[in-house]
Amino acid sequence: MKRLLTVLLMAAGWQAASQNVKPGFKAAMQMTTFTGYETVYDKFSGTKPGWLAGPTVEFSLSGTFAIQSGLLFSTQGGDLGPYVINIYAMQLPAVAVYRRQRFFIGAGPVLSYGLHGRFEGGDDWNESRDLYEDGSALPMKRLDVQAQVTMGFDLSEKFQLGSFYNKSLLNTSNHTDDPAFKTRLDSYGISLNYIF
Repeated sequence: MKRLLTVLLMAAGWQAASQNVKPGFKAAMQMTTFTGYETVYDKFSGTKPGWLAGPTVEFSLSGTFAIQSGLLFSTQGGDLGPYVINIYAMQLPAVAVYRRQRFFIGAGPVLSYGLHGRFEGGDDWNESRDLYEDGSALPMKRLDVQAQVTMGFDLSEKFQLGSFYNKSLLNTSNHTDDPAFKTRLDSYGISLNYIF
């Protein structure tokens, strides 16, 4: 009898928890801006289109508050004229969202981990073009922490349309020879989220 009661309580708890968890899939088009500088007077930057996609999950805390997360593959970088920077990264957001009727607004951190990064173009270089390799001409750290603001609305029970802006909070440069040199990667875009 105790086992049956335990199984029933666990099933009831699972049912209640699953009502508060909404899995989904997100796809987005984004523009990313790569910026590098040592001082504000020698700053260079370039923008490049990209996309992100992956599974998402929303944890409802109440009727108006939720946490949106997921594991998203993202293409990033910047077009700097003679050089084009291409970065492929995995992103893990944890965004607190406030809902009012069909509209939502939110903010929170995004962890970004660079899987592969490379720059193309320009003259021949003796150094490596791989951004994460020792001896790279433009060495970068794989881990970045970004702040995200987002807003959007529910098109239906299954679809959400949103917009977002990610601001890099860390210096991603790994220049040991020039520690004053800084690089950052910011992005903004429009997303479509499907709720299962």
